[in-house]
Amino acid sequence: MRLFLTAALLIMVAGTTSACSEPTADTAAPATTTAVAPSPSAAAPIGNTVSMCTAVTTMMSQATLDGLGRQLGDLTTAHLMANADAVQVQTTGIRTVSGTLAAQLSEFQQRADDPALRAALGTLVTSLTTLGSQENLAGVKTLEDAGRAITPVSSSLNEVEKICG
Repeated sequence: MRLFLTAALLIMVAGTTSACSEPTADTAAPATTTAVAPSPSAAAPIGNTVSMCTAVTTMMSQATLDGLGRQLGDLTTAHLMANADAVQVQTTGIRTVSGTLAAQLSEFQQRADDPALRAALGTLVTSLTTLGSQENLAGVKTLEDAGRAITPVSSSLNEVEKICG
């Protein structure tokens, strides 16, 4: 059962961290008004954006996200098995990983030149901090709870990926 829960959570995490889009046809008539200039992050990268994006992408690798997913799966299993020691071990592990990631991303946020990237990194830091909070983890007892806990991280990471391209 533990393997099933872990596999199910990994599938859920992988599904929420992948950004997929299909091209759509634009059938609307061309606008007759003048176009608005694109935002700075939609234009050429600002300053150190490329290097910051590379660092963030490297740090927030699929292996890192899979590790968090496994830990959340193990946490739900520990709750289902009423194993308080395992709950504590998994809670501590998730808090450590999310705290470390949040601290490193906060440093990247402070160094980023692109204001849109800084804002997106700030949101990602907040979502990781919330994920690792004792109050949040105390509520993760089922796979659905784990999915709700990881969704803000996935959404925040998707915003960073939009900027980084």
